[in-house]
Amino acid sequence: MQRRGFLSVAAGVVAAGCAGAGGETETSTTSSGSPVVSSSLSVSDVSCGESEGASVAWGEREVSVDGSLPVASPCYTAALETVSYDAGADELLVRAGAARRDDVDECVQCLADVAYTATVVFDGALPESVRVEHRSREGTRTVAAASREASVQVGWGGESEV
Repeated sequence: MQRRGFLSVAAGVVAAGCAGAGGETETSTTSSGSPVVSSSLSVSDVSCGESEGASVAWGEREVSVDGSLPVASPCYTAALETVSYDAGADELLVRAGAARRDDVDECVQCLADVAYTATVVFDGALPESVRVEHRSREGTRTVAAASREASVQVGWGGESEV
């Protein structure tokens, strides 16, 4: 009887390592002289799966990226690695990469997806184009390239124009 109790607790610990992590938020502000006022990344879910992609939306003062970043296991989450604005090209670069989670000690062994939203707030005009990159052990790849007129999403079933 005690063995069943132990196994159910152990199963609960393993299951906890496969989902969740919603609500994590990372925010930073930039120095003066840059049109970027702040940037943040919020994780809504970490779960077993193998999807990757991103989409871009323009708001009044911000650009938002909704993405899915593949990671080695649910022990990882997404982090903003680069947010940079190139004034000459009028392009915003947003790069997300994997970072070890601090809130878990053990995880199930599966490839996982991290669902995230990155938001970049501007002081003044928004960029004409946005490029989203994901960095992993295999390197860095562009998963979305968008302009106010058209966007291309790479991932989520192949390349498509939106």
